[in-house]
Order: sequence, then C-alpha cells, then structure tokens
Amino acid sequence: MARFISINITANASQYKNVEHLIPVDKIINILQTADQTVTLVLDSSLNTTDLVTLTAQTSAGNPVSAAGAPLTAALNYAITANPGGVKARVSLPLDDNNLQMSFTNIVLA
Repeated sequence: MARFISINITANASQYKNVEHLIPVDKIINILQTADQTVTLVLDSSLNTTDLVTLTAQTSAGNPVSAAGAPLTAALNYAITANPGGVKARVSLPLDDNNLQMSFTNIVLA
C-alpha cells in the first residue's frame, strides 16, 4: 500500500488548485460517493474529529454519467491498494458511460 494517493486537479477556476494534491492513505477512514460527480474522503484527525476532502469530477460534456456503481470510489480504492511498499499512487479515473474521460476539477477541504 502506498503512503499517499495523488489526485490531480485540472480545469479549476483557481490556478492554485490545478496541481497534484497528496492525501495520506493511513488517515483515510471512509470514501463516500454521493453523486456521479462527487466523492468525499473522510480522514482521521488528530483532534478526535474527522476532516473531509470533497472531490468533484467532470468530463468535457459536464457531469459524468454512471448508470451503476461508484466509479470514483472504485478509482480511489484501487489507488489506495496499489503500489505495495510505494510512496505515492496516482488516482486514474475511468471513462464514464458516454465514453468520456473523467477528471477531478475541484477539491474542498473541511
């Protein structure tokens, strides 16, 4: 298992978010996909609370279309369990049901 997952944000209105973001794998408690385009990582905090990292995905046509399953969660889970003994694993998003490439376009930390 890698120590960090790497999430690349693209096409965000803020140039400062359009970079690689590293999330420590050992802090991830849960991953919740709440819509075709939205997934939240629940992280353990040192203050006996949780931190949330909410990611938004888009395609060239707008919101991705996923009739079944949770492809964003699956991509994150794959990255978390990939690269045994490695330091960093990149999250690669699949195509949506319309064969359009998904990419993360926003990250919100709370």
